[in-house]
Amino acid sequence: MKSLDEFHERNRDFATRLSWATVSKLLESLSTTDVDAQFISSGMSSINKVIEDLEKRRFPNVGGREYINDTAFAVRERLAQKCPQIRIGRPFPLENSFTLSSWETNITLWLVLLFKAHTEPPYAPIDLFDGKKMRLTLQAKLKLSEKGSRNHQLKQRWTELIASGAADVCGRWYELEGKWLVLQQEFNERQQDLIIRLSEIGESALRFVDTFTNETTKGTVAVASTATRLNKDQKRSSNEHHL
Repeated sequence: MKSLDEFHERNRDFATRLSWATVSKLLESLSTTDVDAQFISSGMSSINKVIEDLEKRRFPNVGGREYINDTAFAVRERLAQKCPQIRIGRPFPLENSFTLSSWETNITLWLVLLFKAHTEPPYAPIDLFDGKKMRLTLQAKLKLSEKGSRNHQLKQRWTELIASGAADVCGRWYELEGKWLVLQQEFNERQQDLIIRLSEIGESALRFVDTFTNETTKGTVAVASTATRLNKDQKRSSNEHHL
């Protein structure tokens, strides 16, 4: 696209990479009664189905992976109930992890469920169970998103937050690793107890994501209100002087 003459002729155009997940979310607002919209939505559903099937083929939920997948989905469901204002994507599988991530937020949250796995497909977990308990490591990761970095005040607050190399996030201590604030914790719990513990950490992280943005917004409003009030006072003083 960037090589097209039409692209260069219109200097306000720009091109960027979008994941299919992002495209799918952008198309959610299409009218359900419009024929073209129904056609587009149907096509997008087919693309999502293909992506999901490919993931299952590459990382099939067998050999113990199905228990971790179920745990990740259960955590996602609990978080959706506790923090419905923030959307969480479905678990993204890799060889030794399942990741839940926030969508369209100023602060990006990843909840990564890590486990030891064999190096060959189907990447079955190693020593996942200790009797009736599951061994998993959680990495809760936070960073300023690309969207958030375009907000000067958010960027400034985030820079101040990570300046010391660590931060208290809703009562939990996160260490700075590169661009991410990271909390890592190992668990050896029954599956239902594990879901509760993971959800608690996820909920506190989402609460931080939500309040960090809201507090900045409130600060902006407060500054704007103060400026407006001062401006009115100045105008009133000027009017009184002329009278």
